[in-house]
Amino acid sequence: MSYKKNKTINQGKTIQSIDRALDILELIAKEGSLRMKEISSQINLHKATVHGILRTLQIRYFLINDNGVYSLGPQAMVLTLQSDKSKILHSIIGEYLDEISARTKEVACCAILKDHRLEILKVSLPPTDVIAQITPGKIFENPFLLAAGRLLVAHSSRDTWEEYINRHWKLNPEYDEENGYSKKKWLNELEKIKSEKICFKKDPTPGGTSSIAIPVTAASDIILASIGVHIPNFRYTDTLYEEMKKILIEISYKINLKTER
Repeated sequence: MSYKKNKTINQGKTIQSIDRALDILELIAKEGSLRMKEISSQINLHKATVHGILRTLQIRYFLINDNGVYSLGPQAMVLTLQSDKSKILHSIIGEYLDEISARTKEVACCAILKDHRLEILKVSLPPTDVIAQITPGKIFENPFLLAAGRLLVAHSSRDTWEEYINRHWKLNPEYDEENGYSKKKWLNELEKIKSEKICFKKDPTPGGTSSIAIPVTAASDIILASIGVHIPNFRYTDTLYEEMKKILIEISYKINLKTER
């Protein structure tokens, strides 16, 4: 089955390379995920041409290459945030963050990965005096400093993982929580997070905080963002972790149902 390009009124001359890249993005957005051979067949382009376009879109994070299967990447999701549907998603997340903070009595937040950085989109504060310090709009140059960042990196293209690991070591050489972590151990850790679809991180510094994050997905399991909680270490227990994990999974499921409509 071949791909039918969207036709517009008064369609004029187009730039061929951009036209082809957009055809591929539209096709993958429609199908959810495809292999290069399938893309080449459906848009009637030579594999070498398709490979070059896919590689460029992957480098720019518009696509994710998961063992030869291509799906939309985080940068495509950032652009999607400009659509009406994503504006609705943005307001929905705020509503559910309030529910998370009310039920866990901890700070709840939503975060995205953008330009190799972790951005805190929204935060909901609980009615308690002592809380973890996290603010909306805050940018973390090193995504690995929070559970949300590790989760989102784990769900990005595997081809970018080593780049993030090197960035972590470069930006925070003094950060010794994972002293002894080799590149191989980091890659295994990201594989584990990707498989389990949850990330827990504990800050070892005095007065530090623990964070838990799980993904928010749209159709075809596309990761839009993460939601999670931040807990002062003195309040953290394994029992509390299990309780909060259940709450996050439950609310993430509700958000996912909304985004798939």
